[in-house]
Amino acid sequence: MVLNCIFITFRLLFFSTYNPTRVYKASLDGTTVTQIVSGLGDVCGLDIDICANIICWADHAGKRIECSNYMGDERRELTRTTGKPWGVAIQDGVAYYTTGTPNRVSSLPLTGGNVTILDIGTFNTSSFYGIAILHRGHHCIPTGIWE
Repeated sequence: MVLNCIFITFRLLFFSTYNPTRVYKASLDGTTVTQIVSGLGDVCGLDIDICANIICWADHAGKRIECSNYMGDERRELTRTTGKPWGVAIQDGVAYYTTGTPNRVSSLPLTGGNVTILDIGTFNTSSFYGIAILHRGHHCIPTGIWE
């Protein structure tokens, strides 16, 4: 098992593996590891919307951005991408993601809708990879995260 991504929120650790490609959650001490999602191509990025209690990922091989709740239920595809997605970041109900070939940063609402390609300029690079958002702080009280 190869560890791909890792994300920690409210005393839960989320990570993905490759071969087999799955998403897991665990307590911070590494106990109570639970598989929450399987049947993926290649997860290259994870992020969490704490207010909505969902986790989203970039499936590089599947060319899609998907989300589910923390239990792995209510799994849904947000979008299929033209390029292979590498990273995903969430802020204020919007998912931002990077793709390579074509090299882009795009966004779309977590509730669905149209994809917006961000005009961030042209870079002499083969692919855009990771993405992160500097959060201004969360203005909600998460519920149901301890389940």
